[in-house]
Amino acid sequence: IQGAETHRPGYEQPVYYWDPVIAPSGAQFYTGDAFPAWRGSLFIGALKPLKGPDTLLQAFRALVARESRPLQLVMIGTGELKAELLADIERFGLGAQVRLQPPVLHAEIPRWMGACDCLVLPSIIEGYPNVLVEALAAERPVIASAVGGIPEIVVDGATGILVPPSAVPPLTAAMARMLAGFTIDTRQAAAGRRRWEDVA
Repeated sequence: IQGAETHRPGYEQPVYYWDPVIAPSGAQFYTGDAFPAWRGSLFIGALKPLKGPDTLLQAFRALVARESRPLQLVMIGTGELKAELLADIERFGLGAQVRLQPPVLHAEIPRWMGACDCLVLPSIIEGYPNVLVEALAAERPVIASAVGGIPEIVVDGATGILVPPSAVPPLTAAMARMLAGFTIDTRQAAAGRRRWEDVA
């Protein structure tokens, strides 16, 4: 099914809402309203060391090794670690499970959040990341490092899981816990939504 054509920064060709993007591995990742939920995690942020995408990839690799079910990780963003992450994805044999997605329009972020199991932000240093507040507004649980203002946003065990920064095993364990089933506290998520409305 083909939807409206649009041009986005970072794309050489028009992108159609509701059309699947086919990765070299053959895996389908949808970029519009109709794309289905996947069993996996979403990262949105700059691909730079302070955001911890390399730690996330290592944790996801460990998760794939211990799980028999199909899993996916989508990382939306760009930055200095992009080439290194692409090389590691190939080296780890994760081409069918991990997609690096160029930055998307802000209006599209709720669609991505609505399709994933959880949002992951394993930052080393952080302020008050609005992306976490937006995830809670979408009633999506989050996994995030217990740094900066993040503990003010994420209620550990209720709206998400807090982990130490730069620590692969705890992050892998948190992702496995999400996969096993994590029930978000909708009351706390509603409070997160109100915070998002305050900063939007």
